[in-house]
Amino acid sequence: MPVVKDNELIPSVSKVLKDSRLIGAIDIGTTSTRCILFNSRGEIVAMHQIAYPSSTNQSETLSKIKIDPTLIYPKPSWVEMNPNNLILYVIICIAECQKQLNKINDQRRKIGQLELYIATIGIANMRETVILWDQRNGKAVYNGIVWSDGRTSEMIEELKKKTPKSKLKKLRSKCGLDLSSYFSASKIKWLLENDSKVQDVYDSGDLMFGTVDSWLVYHLTKNNQHKTDVSNASRTLFMDLNKCQYDEELIEFWGIDSKKLKFPEICSSSELFGHFQIPNLNSLKSSSIKISNEDLNALKIIQDSNVPINGVLGDQSSSLVGQLCLKKGDAKCTYGTGGFLMLNTGSKPLITKKGVLPTVGFWLKNINNKEDSTPFYALEGAISSAGSSIEWIKNTFNIIPTAKDIGALAATVKDSGGTSFVSGFTGLLSPHWDPDARGSLQGLSNYTKPGHIARSSLEGISFQVHDILKVMAIVNGAHKSFMNDEDENYEDSVKQDDSNAISMLAIDGGVSKSEEFVQIQSDIFGPWVKLCKPPVSEATALGVAIAAGFGFENDEEKIWKSFDEVTECLNFKNNLKIYESKSTREERIANFKNWKQAIYNTLCPESKLKILTKEQLIEMAKKCMKLVKEKEAEEKEDQEESSDSEEADESNEEKTLIDNDSDSIELIEEDFLIRIKLD
Repeated sequence: MPVVKDNELIPSVSKVLKDSRLIGAIDIGTTSTRCILFNSRGEIVAMHQIAYPSSTNQSETLSKIKIDPTLIYPKPSWVEMNPNNLILYVIICIAECQKQLNKINDQRRKIGQLELYIATIGIANMRETVILWDQRNGKAVYNGIVWSDGRTSEMIEELKKKTPKSKLKKLRSKCGLDLSSYFSASKIKWLLENDSKVQDVYDSGDLMFGTVDSWLVYHLTKNNQHKTDVSNASRTLFMDLNKCQYDEELIEFWGIDSKKLKFPEICSSSELFGHFQIPNLNSLKSSSIKISNEDLNALKIIQDSNVPINGVLGDQSSSLVGQLCLKKGDAKCTYGTGGFLMLNTGSKPLITKKGVLPTVGFWLKNINNKEDSTPFYALEGAISSAGSSIEWIKNTFNIIPTAKDIGALAATVKDSGGTSFVSGFTGLLSPHWDPDARGSLQGLSNYTKPGHIARSSLEGISFQVHDILKVMAIVNGAHKSFMNDEDENYEDSVKQDDSNAISMLAIDGGVSKSEEFVQIQSDIFGPWVKLCKPPVSEATALGVAIAAGFGFENDEEKIWKSFDEVTECLNFKNNLKIYESKSTREERIANFKNWKQAIYNTLCPESKLKILTKEQLIEMAKKCMKLVKEKEAEEKEDQEESSDSEEADESNEEKTLIDNDSDSIELIEEDFLIRIKLD
C-alpha cells in the first residue's frame, strides 16, 4: 500500500490571517509526490503525499485499486517511471489538499473569518528525467527515463572517445556541462535509436519532449501549454547557459533534428505557465488512472477559479530558493534519495573543470528589484545515494526497523570501528564522475558491530558532501587550505576571514531530520563550516511556492514583491538551528585518511590495476609528457579567455567566468590506475 500522508499541522481556525491567499506547491520527487498549501508566512495549511509503488512490489494498491508500478527497474542500472501515474498522483494530492481546505473554510465561516483559497500553483520536479509523447493524443510513447538511469554510459564513453577535445570543450563552454548519462540528451538519443515507436512518431514530426515539469504543465493547463523553466532546461545539455536559450549546435551534436522533435519553450522560473485544468484522464487510457467524484468536485473548484500555474523549478533549484539562499555565496544541501549541493554564484555562471557543475539556480523575473530579477546561477555537486543508501542498509542487513532509526543505532558506537561505506550503487557523481564505480563496504572485522555499519553509512554520505563542498569553495575563490586539516597553515586557515569560502551550509531533506547524522556531518566539516537547519522541513515545496508567489505581473496580485519582503515574512533568521563541530583535528585527519583509502579502493579496485613493463613505462612517459603539454596549452588558452572575459565584464557584455586554477595531472591510461613495476 503506498504511503499516504495527510498534514497534521493544519492551523487553528481561530488564527486570523491578514492574507487569505494560499499557494499550492506540487513537489514531484523520485520516490513520492506531494502537494502542500502554504500561506504567505511559509506555514503549512494542508498537505497530502503519495509514495510510489515500484516493480519490486507489484501488489501495492491505491485506494483498493490495483495500479501499475510507478518506478520500474527493467535491467541493472536502468530506472524508468510510468508517466501516467505521475498525473494521477498530482491530481489526487491537489484534490486532497482542496478537500482539507474545504473543511478548514467550513470552520472559518462559522466564526466569521474569511475563506482561504488557492491563488496560484507552482511545480517542483526531479530534473533530467525524460518523457516523450505524441502531440496528436498527448500519450507518452515510452516510460519516462529517470535521471539516475545509467543505460547510456557506454554511449557517452564512445562519444567522448570519437569527439575531438576541441569540440567537447566548445560544447562545454556553451552548456557548462560535461557529457554524462545523468543529463537528458543521451536518454533521448537512446530512445530514438532503440525504440521503433519513438522513431515513428519522431519521423512524423509529432514527437514532443519534456522533463517532468513540461509533461505536467502540458496536461494540467488549458490549451496544453508546452513550457519549461531555465533551471530544468539547463540540465538537458541543449541550452546555452549564458543566453538561456536552446542552441542548435548542442542539439545537432546528439543527432537530433529540432524540426522533428518539439522542444518546450524556455521560460523564467516565475511567470504565467498556464491556467489549471483537470487533465483528460480518458485520453490517457490507463486503467490505473481513476478519480472519485469527490476528488473531481474539489478539482473543479480550482479549475473554475482559473488558478494560474506561476512557478516552475527543478527540485534542487527549488530547495535553494526555499532555503532562502537568494544571494551570492549562499549554499544549501538537500539530503533526499541522493545528496545535492548548490552554491549561489550570482549573476554569472562559473565554468570549471573540477567536478562541480554550473547551472541556473533560479530566475524570478517579476521581482520589483531589477538586480534580483535576472537569472541567478549556481555551482552544483551531487552524490547519487544518500537516503537510498540508508534504505539499502535497512533492507540488506535488517539491523534497523525503519530508515529513520539509523541515527540512534549509529549513536551506540563512538566511531565506525575502521569500516568505510562508499554508496556508489549507480556510480559516483561529483567530484569523481565515475559511472563504473560501485558501492563498497570496507574494513569489516570480527570487531564490527551493527552500530559501526550504521555509523559508516552516515559518515559515507557526510564525507562525499565534504569533498564536494571543498571543491565548490576553492572554485569560488577560497584558499586551497580551506577544509584541509593537514595543511601547515591550518591555524591561519581556520581564523582567516575568506569572503569566497563557505562558512554556513543550509540543510534539508529526510536524512537531515536525524540529529545524530547532522552532528556527524558537522564533525567531518570541522571548524570551517557550520550547518543550519531552518524551521521549514519542506524546503523544495516552499521554494516553488515562493517562485509562484512572485510570478504575477501585477504588483497587487503578488504574494511578495522583493527578497527582503519574503525573508521578513518567513522569519527564518530567528528560528535557525545551528550545528558546530565537536571533533578534534587529530580525529578528522585519521578519519579522512580512512575515507581517502576507501575512495581509492572503490575507484581503483585490483581488477583495474595494470602492471607495466619497462618498455610500457617508457611509452607511458611519452604519453604523460604529451598530456602535460596539452594541459599547458589549455591553461594558456583559458587564461587568454579569462582575460577577454574580464575586459568584457567591464562593458557588461560577457557573463561567463572561467576557473583557471591548475588541475592536478593524473597519470591515467585507458581508465586504469597505473601500478609501475620495474623488473
